Amino acid sequence: MDAIILAGGLGTRLKTVVSELPKPMAPIAGRPFLEWQLDYLRSQGIRRCILAVGYKAEAISEHFAKGYLDMDIVIVKEPEPLGTGGAIYQALSKISSSDVLVCNGDTLFTANLPVFIDKAKHLQEGAVILAARIQECGRYGTLQVKDQSVIDFKEKAEAGPGLINAGIYYLNCQWFLKQTQGGAFSFEKFLASQVSHHHIAFVELEGEFIDIGVPEDYQKAQLYIPAILDKIIP
Repeated sequence: MDAIILAGGLGTRLKTVVSELPKPMAPIAGRPFLEWQLDYLRSQGIRRCILAVGYKAEAISEHFAKGYLDMDIVIVKEPEPLGTGGAIYQALSKISSSDVLVCNGDTLFTANLPVFIDKAKHLQEGAVILAARIQECGRYGTLQVKDQSVIDFKEKAEAGPGLINAGIYYLNCQWFLKQTQGGAFSFEKFLASQVSHHHIAFVELEGEFIDIGVPEDYQKAQLYIPAILDKIIP
């Protein structure tokens, strides 16, 4: 299965510590975050990734111009800011599979992806969200769920444990193309609009989760990401 990594965001909250690079290229223990993310995907059997780039795209396209290890890396650049939804829509032109994984370019969740893919296929929905249960979800939106369906997205969560969107999705390409018409739009808002039609499912799995999008978690990631990936990558 192919994977799309959404690597085109501005990274506004991280600019105070990483101002010259796009957020996915922010150094983690001396290496770009994207390399760590690709290492994880590779360990889960993914061998072809489409990098949807936008802001400071040259830094990403030059770094991965020759691919990465034995992975096939395809760069798709936005002609203008398209939002996460528009970036996916554009990247689907390079997909060779009927379904695709979509990953945020600033989060890492070390769940077992083959298990997620198998469960998502069985659900046969347009989109399936990989969900993480974390101890402190105060700065994340939470998922409101019933059975295997997402019934609402709560944008601001109360402090304490909860179920969050871990930034990895299983997406049926044809379904997505039928529901959208391209242009600039938010994938997250698109998902919220589909909840009432019962097209959005979720799979909850265990794993380590981190979002590098704010300075304090970016600093934590310097030691945390190498440590958690060392447990799952030989």
